[in-house]
Amino acid sequence: MTVRTERKRLLGDSKIFGRIPLKRRLASKGFNFLVNLLFGIGAKDTQCGFKGLRKSAFEKLKGKFMLGGFEWDVELLARAKKQGMKMKEVGIEWHHKKEGKVKVTDTIGMLLGLLKLRIGMLKGN
Repeated sequence: MTVRTERKRLLGDSKIFGRIPLKRRLASKGFNFLVNLLFGIGAKDTQCGFKGLRKSAFEKLKGKFMLGGFEWDVELLARAKKQGMKMKEVGIEWHHKKEGKVKVTDTIGMLLGLLKLRIGMLKGN
């Protein structure tokens, strides 16, 4: 029998169901720290949740993306910030699943993607 637990996420109105392994929590916090260090987004959690934007914002951003992996949302947020767009984080309900999709090789690819994005944005791309 699985016991369902509830804890608050980084945002006050977010809820997590299930026990998140320490390794995953540390990886998430480390990745988010790196993202904020490289891009100054100021988000508490760039990887979890829905990314929504107005059509006018989408029109300004479309066609400018370099990345297509798991880190695509970091690029969306970084480019929106660079354009001076306002961002708001809203809490979500998240259910931890043991059969996650991210592998060690994906993590390495995400880190390389972040570096590629940072260099590209510094060059004006």
